[in-house]
Amino acid sequence: MVRNIHAMSWICLFGNVLMTVSLMIILIKVISAPHIHTSALPAFTDIKGTVMAAGAILYALEGQALVLPLENKMKYPKDMIGWTGVLTTGIALVTLVYAACGFYGFITYGENVAASITLNLSNSPIDFSVKIMLMLVVYSSYLLQQFPVVQMLFPFIKRPLRARKVRRVYIISLEFLFRFVYVFITCKSNIPVSFQFSSLVEQKKFLYGNFVGLSWLIPNLDDIIPLFGGSAGMTLSLIIPPTLETVTFFNEWRYKRSKKYFIFHICLNIFYATLGIFFVVTGTQANIAKILSR
Repeated sequence: MVRNIHAMSWICLFGNVLMTVSLMIILIKVISAPHIHTSALPAFTDIKGTVMAAGAILYALEGQALVLPLENKMKYPKDMIGWTGVLTTGIALVTLVYAACGFYGFITYGENVAASITLNLSNSPIDFSVKIMLMLVVYSSYLLQQFPVVQMLFPFIKRPLRARKVRRVYIISLEFLFRFVYVFITCKSNIPVSFQFSSLVEQKKFLYGNFVGLSWLIPNLDDIIPLFGGSAGMTLSLIIPPTLETVTFFNEWRYKRSKKYFIFHICLNIFYATLGIFFVVTGTQANIAKILSR
């Protein structure tokens, strides 16, 4: 098992190359295909569809758990944030790719477009190679996804062992066992043949978040993705950050800043938190109703 973040970065670089090639093939395919005229397609959906789409989009952008652990390991941590930082650049690229695949996929396949664009691919050699590459992307990036979990949880196990002067080789062996159990819990699932290699997003959900056996209970993971994005994602993105910022800097804004500055930031954080609560409530209700109707 790979424990070093620098070794992980090289493995993830290999996955990023495969991802770039796969996306280029998919985009070339949907851009060059015959398109349905936009006037023949619905421009908007209903409120439930909107909040579910917001949850799915936010899931694609979810990386909160990786930000601080990776920033702490960077040679130049300040490069993580800013207009040209790693975080901003990554989110911008993901947004552009997500929008391009969604738009061109919709005008190519119309109402028959699947939950993931890869589900609309055929079984031709080049399309099948895309599915294989995306599968390898998932496995090559899983080390990095596992990294913050191990960094946060394993020290609680390691500290008592070090206090008892347990040999280092045993601690490392226990860490490998911990990683194995984590992978076993999050990855163990009987994937139907029809779902194998079919969707990068679905495979990510199998690999990254399926605690308590959700992959067994709900095979249609295009329902689970908006649920996770609309509940946990919205909470981590729109509710907790403005709440913590307000609690932390309330006295500073009130006594050391101007009245306009204080009112502006309080109103802005209230707006973000209210928007997040709206999406959590409506998105969770809409997703659960859809899951139960299956």
